[in-house]
Amino acid sequence: MALDSININKKRINILLIFIKVARAYLLCWYPVFFFQSLP
Repeated sequence: MALDSININKKRINILLIFIKVARAYLLCWYPVFFFQSLP
């Protein structure tokens, strides 16, 4: 029972890590675009 919950937690952590990596890459790609668009 305990092992199953640990495995589920590991899967959740892996999904969170992937989500954070994707979000970070997305922000790094779009931040310069918004920055240059905001320049006068």
